[in-house]
Amino acid sequence: MDMKPLRDGGLAQAFEDMSAQATGEPGPRNTTQFLMHGEEASVEQGRSCQLRSFTDYLKYLQRMPIEGMADISSDREVASLIRDTYGDVTKVDFFVGLFCEDRVKNAPLPRTILSFVALDAFSQALTIPLLSEHVFKPPQDSEAEHPTFSRYGWAQIATCGSMLDLVLRNVAAPENSVSLV
Repeated sequence: MDMKPLRDGGLAQAFEDMSAQATGEPGPRNTTQFLMHGEEASVEQGRSCQLRSFTDYLKYLQRMPIEGMADISSDREVASLIRDTYGDVTKVDFFVGLFCEDRVKNAPLPRTILSFVALDAFSQALTIPLLSEHVFKPPQDSEAEHPTFSRYGWAQIATCGSMLDLVLRNVAAPENSVSLV
């Protein structure tokens, strides 16, 4: 892997460039032709494994029921393609709904994917040794020294609420240096 662009441009520029380009956004009409066989195979595998429909998974996640294709995608062309293909919103394949769903504002993924990622991340987090009660002990008293981290370290952890916070913390002259899309 060529790290020269990262070294030359720096971390701030790398994150700005990544957030501004559309080629990495999962979604409809963003798959190059030579990868389409993989997309088609994924839908076919879902059917042969008898995956439930996209709307069934939304029910599983206790999301509001959707009534039409526009509830999956606000892009009229995408909604029209889904309608022409499936006719009924309850028949939309899981894989298709998953990647045609609108992205969450200021997030890299659609809501349903984020929900499944969160479920998986939570289950994985429970196996991280740092989160063990024997290693990481939350302070009982906010004024007391944290048993695992220094006061400064714990304050830094507590102030990080987004990827942008993390980037700004690690770039030189962060005031006006980063613009994430």
